[in-house]
Amino acid sequence: MAFVHLHNHTDFSILDGATRVDDLVGRAVELGMPAVALTDHGYMFGVPNFDLACRGYNTAQADFKQWSHDVECFTKDWDLAEPEPDAPDAAPHDRVHAQWESDVAVWQAHGGVAQKEDALAAVKANKPAPLVKPIFGCEAYFITDDQIERGTRQHRYHLILLAKDERGYVNLMKMMSKAANEMYYYKPRTTLAMLREFHEGIICQSACVQGIIPQNILDNNFAEAERWARQFQEIFGEDFYIEIQDHGLTFRNGYNDRRLSEQLVKLARKLGIKVVATNDIHYLKREDAPVQDTLSCIGTNAKVDQTDRKRMEGTEFYMKTEEEMRQIFSWVPEVCDNTLEIADKCNFELDWSSMYLPKFPGLEEGETSEERFRKECEEGLAKRYGEDWDGKSINGIDIRERFEYEYDVICTKGFADYFLIVQEYVRWAKQNGIGVGPGRGSAAGAIVAYAMDITTFDPLENGLMFERFLSVERSEMPDIDMDFDDPRALRIRSREPCDHLLHHQGQAGHQRLGSRAGLPGL
Repeated sequence: MAFVHLHNHTDFSILDGATRVDDLVGRAVELGMPAVALTDHGYMFGVPNFDLACRGYNTAQADFKQWSHDVECFTKDWDLAEPEPDAPDAAPHDRVHAQWESDVAVWQAHGGVAQKEDALAAVKANKPAPLVKPIFGCEAYFITDDQIERGTRQHRYHLILLAKDERGYVNLMKMMSKAANEMYYYKPRTTLAMLREFHEGIICQSACVQGIIPQNILDNNFAEAERWARQFQEIFGEDFYIEIQDHGLTFRNGYNDRRLSEQLVKLARKLGIKVVATNDIHYLKREDAPVQDTLSCIGTNAKVDQTDRKRMEGTEFYMKTEEEMRQIFSWVPEVCDNTLEIADKCNFELDWSSMYLPKFPGLEEGETSEERFRKECEEGLAKRYGEDWDGKSINGIDIRERFEYEYDVICTKGFADYFLIVQEYVRWAKQNGIGVGPGRGSAAGAIVAYAMDITTFDPLENGLMFERFLSVERSEMPDIDMDFDDPRALRIRSREPCDHLLHHQGQAGHQRLGSRAGLPGL
């Protein structure tokens, strides 16, 4: 048997979670759990760190190292030596010979060298199971209305959302982005319409006592609780689960955790919905409860000794062992088994081998980024060097040849959108009275940056080299450093184009906007 924690908050649940991501994953490994979820409040900022933490454990396993070696040998046509036989009592991830044997069998079954591409793809797909699988999720703030009612105390309910696959991960990102940008009022808000729009590939859990179904049960409004359960069931089908918890708490109207859970199980059985057990983890171990309590005080501007402040009662919100969870829910054991079912459904990995950049949103219908990039550059070159720029030379350098060289490198590397986006926010700043610096660093060596009015130094007149900025051999993102006048730059909001690329780093008298972009899997 095993158990998987599916409702977990880290320090990315700002001033609410007291668990570091690395510690959360490490504790799950220590407890022998095959997977662990990340469900911070309202946002997914912890996902990259979470994935890397899990990856660190998974890639360190002996069978994974053997598989990586096998893939490299098949790729480079190296001789692949047979490892020593596995010990009879070898742990699953220590069985390197079994992994080698499996990889060789897969390679040969798919044609080997004669059909190298297919065989190699099959071996890559033969990757060993991870020691700890990351499950990417979020605890959304759910509202019953489709619009934000500003100036009101619109109730926010909790709802757990987990990504099953790539489609689900993308949908979850879109939903949380919309919640944080279009539906933000004190907290990012998720609506029923958004759930319907982005539900594919997502598992939904009814969440903790702050979920809309538990809240209606606490008010003895069973019909309304059933109505909402049916709505979520209609949207998510078999991927909707009723969630139960037990932290030894008491609630209104004579309810405690056990009585509430019994009512939730009764409702689930009536509707044919599976039930899953979770522990609302906000700190790693029981003894960490005071740390979380202090964080909560900071977040709510309260004092520790205040009697009427918001607090998490008791010391049960920690990562419990499988034995503890199964003992708590011994009266309904299938709810622990269902954590494994959910974990088995979730199979998405972030891709760290590629760079994912945003697309420029302002293209005309049928226009490509490369076409717009060329158009903007050629128009800019005519403004900088005159209408007869094509055929001109400066310092012995032909303008057309230099432009075509830079254009080819940039497009080959896939950075046309990047330049268009940087041009967009620089142009907007200049058109709106925000002081913009002339550009500095290696980007000043690019004639395309000069043509697009991103920089104001003529690289040909000043003998600047494009290769210091970007070359075919370079694997890193290019870095365009810009200086913006502080007072106006700080007023930029999300309505401005492409502000998601602007990483604000305060400087004396200026705002440095380093435009590196591209989170893995985004």
